[in-house]
Amino acid sequence: MKIVVFRIEANHYGLDIMRIEEVLSYSSPQSIPKMPDFIEGVIDFRKQVVPLFDMRKRFEVDQVLYTPDTRVILLRLQKQLIGLVVDEASEVIMYEADEFRVKPDQIVTIKNEFISGFVKRQNRTIVLLDIDRIITSQESILLEKFQKMVKKSGKRKGK
Repeated sequence: MKIVVFRIEANHYGLDIMRIEEVLSYSSPQSIPKMPDFIEGVIDFRKQVVPLFDMRKRFEVDQVLYTPDTRVILLRLQKQLIGLVVDEASEVIMYEADEFRVKPDQIVTIKNEFISGFVKRQNRTIVLLDIDRIITSQESILLEKFQKMVKKSGKRKGK
């Protein structure tokens, strides 16, 4: 399987490359009031309004300033395009089945249910994320409502 490897602090994470649309340099999003704390705002990507999820906040890691290495990973989540803000997206790797490790039962919690397993690669461990579980069902409903509002607003402007 091929994955895109990204970094939050010193930790490496991987996402299935088949679900990723594009990796962009970070640019400041338009903030939106009354959204969950980890949603930084929205960007315009090819005439689509895309919400940005700050993965530092999602993983409850200290905030740092954005740097030239900061990236936005655009991916499809159900029918929606979302962006994940990460410290760095460094490489694409292919791993074999024997490099994959299942997540131990002892570390299963509601807060980390989006972890699907691990890949051991040389001197580092890459945490594999389940894209479909990065946001909760409640957050997904909120995003759907937001997307409908944006579409309705766009139709009004287009008339």
